[in-house]
Amino acid sequence: MSWSKVPLPEKKKMLALYRAGNLDLDYEANRLSIKPESLRRKLNELAYYQQLLLDESALSAEIEEFHQATSYDLDLPSLRKQKDIIGRSIDKFEKIQNSLQSRNQPVRLVFASDIHIPYQDEYAIEMTAKIVADFKPHYMTALNDVFDFSEYSTRWNDKRSQAAKLWSSDLENAFIAHDKLMDIWISASPETTFLGLMANHDKRLMDYLRDSNNSSSEVMVYEFMKRLEGKGVLQFTNGRENIIKLSPGLKLVHGVSASKNPATVAKSTLEALSGKQYEEDSNIWYNVIYGHDHRSIIFDYQGVTAYGSGCLCGTNPHYLKYPPNWHQGIVLGYYYPNSRVVEMTRVNYNRMYGKITAFFGDKEYVV
Repeated sequence: MSWSKVPLPEKKKMLALYRAGNLDLDYEANRLSIKPESLRRKLNELAYYQQLLLDESALSAEIEEFHQATSYDLDLPSLRKQKDIIGRSIDKFEKIQNSLQSRNQPVRLVFASDIHIPYQDEYAIEMTAKIVADFKPHYMTALNDVFDFSEYSTRWNDKRSQAAKLWSSDLENAFIAHDKLMDIWISASPETTFLGLMANHDKRLMDYLRDSNNSSSEVMVYEFMKRLEGKGVLQFTNGRENIIKLSPGLKLVHGVSASKNPATVAKSTLEALSGKQYEEDSNIWYNVIYGHDHRSIIFDYQGVTAYGSGCLCGTNPHYLKYPPNWHQGIVLGYYYPNSRVVEMTRVNYNRMYGKITAFFGDKEYVV
C-alpha cells in the first residue's frame, strides 16, 4: 500500500503515535514501500496541514496555497467552510474598525459574559437588555461562555436531575435558547455588532466532536459556526479562545485564569496580555476587560486597568458544595479607537426584596 492509498483516519492514528514517540517508523515505512525519512516528512506535512486548518490566522487562501504546493491528497471542505466564516467575520470587523477609526469618536462597548445556558438568570438577562436598549453600544460581546456544555466535559461528574439530563440530551435545546438570547440583544439594540469571544465552555462542544475523530466531526463544527453566523455573531476562531484588540489601549478576552481572589485574577490577566500574544505589542500594557471567574472588579496596575465583568448566570450553582462569591453584572463604557483612552465602568446587579436593581448613569433599573 502507498501513502496516497492510506485512509485519512489511519493517517491520523499514525500521526498521533508519531507525536507520542510510539510509532515504529521503519516498520511503517517498509509497509508503505517508502523510506523512513520520506514517511517522517509526510507525517510532518500532515501535522502542519492540520495546524493550518485549526489556526484562525490561516484562512482558506493560505490553506489552498499549501494544498497546491504539496499536492497533498486531503480534501476537508467542512474545515474550509469554517475558515470562510472566519474570513467573512474578519472582513466585516475590519470595515467597521476602519469606519470607527476614520471618525475617531468615542465607541460604546458592552461586555457581557458567562451566561452558561441552561443556567442563565433570566432576570439578569432582562436587566442587561434594558441597559443595552438605552446605551445602544457599537459593540457587544457574544459567546464568552454563553453555553455551559458541561455534558461534553470529561472531568464533570453529572449529578443533575433526570429532567436536566433530558434537556441536554438534545443539543437543539441549547441552540434554541441561544437563538432566543440573541433575538433579545438584537431587539434591544439592532445596530450593535456582536463580537465572538470563544471561551472554555463554548469550545467544549468542538473539542468533544474532534476528540471523537469521526467523519462527521468537522461538518458538525461547521453547522455550529454557521448557526452562530446566522445570528450575527462575528467569529475569529474555530476552536481556540481568542483575544480581540479594539484599540491601542484596549483588549478583550474571556479569561486567562481563575481564583477565589479576584485581584489575583485581574493582575495575572493584565500580565498575560501585556504584549505576550503579539510580537509587535511586546512589553506594552493594555486595559483589559474579561470574564471567566464570575467576579466583578476594577483593578489598577502598571498604569492600566483590568475590568472583571461578573456573570449573567445563577450565582448558587447546584454542583458546588458552598455558594461561591460570584457577582452578576456587566462592564460597559467608552474608548477612542485611535488612542489609549478607555473609560469603562462595571454595573453590578443587586438583589433586593425579590427584585434585581442596578444603577447606570443617573438611572435606576429594576427587574
